Amino acid sequence: MPQALQTRCTRPVSRIVCGHPEGGGLKIKSLNWYEDNNYKALFGNHGNDSDSETQSTYDNSSTPYCNNLMKNMESSPISRMIWRALKPLLMGKILYTPDTPATQRIIHEVNKTFQELGVLRELGGMWDEVKPRILNFIENSEEMDLVRTMLQNNASAAFLNSQLSGTEWRVSDISLFLSKAAKDPRRPGSPYTWRDVFNETDHAIQTISRFMECVNLDKLEPVANEERLVNKSMGLLDNQRFWAGIVFPDIEPSNSTELPAKVNYKIRMDIDNVERTNKIKDSYWDPGPRADPFEDLRYIWGGFSYLQDIIEHGIIRAVTGTTEKIGVYLQQMPYPCYVDDM
Repeated sequence: MPQALQTRCTRPVSRIVCGHPEGGGLKIKSLNWYEDNNYKALFGNHGNDSDSETQSTYDNSSTPYCNNLMKNMESSPISRMIWRALKPLLMGKILYTPDTPATQRIIHEVNKTFQELGVLRELGGMWDEVKPRILNFIENSEEMDLVRTMLQNNASAAFLNSQLSGTEWRVSDISLFLSKAAKDPRRPGSPYTWRDVFNETDHAIQTISRFMECVNLDKLEPVANEERLVNKSMGLLDNQRFWAGIVFPDIEPSNSTELPAKVNYKIRMDIDNVERTNKIKDSYWDPGPRADPFEDLRYIWGGFSYLQDIIEHGIIRAVTGTTEKIGVYLQQMPYPCYVDDM
């Protein structure tokens, strides 16, 4: 069979089964089960040229710890796919328009959420200040020495054991836990002491503090209009540094601080991070709930639901002046019981 004729015969089959016409992308209805971008992230297929895959570059605005973390996350297909979903939320920008005194009232309330997270970034510095005091108190203070003496006294130990009846604890266990253990690392089989708790707490706080240095808390950035918002977001998307855009269509650019009684807004995000709105049902549907964590929970892992909750709470506080936090409960659309539930 001539090559040209063979190509013409196999091309329709390839288009239906694989869904990849010339030029790439899912241009037609397809039987394939994967999403194009997830496939690319998993197998590192970013076009016909494998060298075109985005590599992790050193970020001078970040710390060496963060750069090393990003490099490690980009090193394997699975972690790369997870990191590219999380990176917009951790390091991405939230653009908003218009930039007026009225919208600033809402944005000020929205920004409080990210300001509260800033405490975690300062946690390491605060811990470094109190850590020597805690260590000195437990190890050298007269109060702790008195407690250790009481635990070793027969009379007080008998009384405390009677109070601990019905529990798994004994005075001997507490005495070992509070003992002045050696500073060397705990050997396997040795008793668990307060120093082990202290060291684990120190490690956890330092890890959280360093990780928070990788989180951009200065997320909210104004732009003049929606067109510029879209243009700027396209540039940020190239580096996965765009979380979302917020547009207040009914608030006209002015110097007024008054907000309408009903505030309309829309959230604009990368289509790959939210549900597509051009269909209400999969073309090749099979029974079962839409509970796939990658394909069906995009509003969750893409950050849309969290941002919507933050914005609506900000609007409520800005319009009503209330400071009380209101809880929100969300539940996906229920699905009838089916055989795979058994």
